[in-house]
Amino acid sequence: MKQESASKLIIGKIVVLLFGINIGFVVDHLIATIRDGIRVDISEDISHIIGGSVAAAAVAVFMYLGRSWTKLLSDVAYFGTFGRHANFDELKRKLNKSSVAVFSAYFLAAIIYSLTVYAERAECERVNHEKGLHEFCGSLTSLRLPFDGSSLAIRLPIFLAQVFICAPMMVAAGHLTFLIFEVTEFFVLHCENLKKYLREVFDTAESRDCLERLTFCISYHNHILRMIGKFNVLVKYTAGDFSLTAAIIIGCVGNQTIKVIQVEVIDC
Repeated sequence: MKQESASKLIIGKIVVLLFGINIGFVVDHLIATIRDGIRVDISEDISHIIGGSVAAAAVAVFMYLGRSWTKLLSDVAYFGTFGRHANFDELKRKLNKSSVAVFSAYFLAAIIYSLTVYAERAECERVNHEKGLHEFCGSLTSLRLPFDGSSLAIRLPIFLAQVFICAPMMVAAGHLTFLIFEVTEFFVLHCENLKKYLREVFDTAESRDCLERLTFCISYHNHILRMIGKFNVLVKYTAGDFSLTAAIIIGCVGNQTIKVIQVEVIDC
């Protein structure tokens, strides 16, 4: 089991490294474009660099903090000490189904995006011809080669290599957000459990029983706070910059869309 985990960790590190190298090619493309004074939209390069770097960093940090995440997931899904919530099994089934659906959606989106980019290479070649550029067409990210890469024997292997590297990274980074949602849903169950116990504190005439129930609730409350504290730290280091990154990427995509689509003013 340990050997299997170690093998997965090594594979993950290799994918992150190759993904980082791919981002390096995008940075090189951006620098060359600015240096040569080529008048093209660089928002795609910016979105790929920022989004790709943050995704790679998030996955790398998640692997580094893998044991902490595993321990937290084990703790937050365990209800043995303080009583099992009535909806625990139902929630677990829903989350398992949702996890498969979300993973499939991310993977399908990555494949569709890859095929769309490859299918639009004709438009890229047309722009190359009109503007005298030397862009590598049919690539997931902006790329320049020191040689002619227009032949299928060169273009296809590079495209497949990019899909192999980028698709798992896109899926893994996207799935992190669902993992955070999963943990939050379990916290909701814990809080509902605690609320139920608090209502029962004074449902007895015996002061000793009342004190024991109140002590139990305080202990449960502290347990939840400890788990939430660990959760906040892990989310902060793993996905703390996702909101800012998403805003930048959406801005870049919006900029590209406005330049491609004719936006007309609607006269009311």
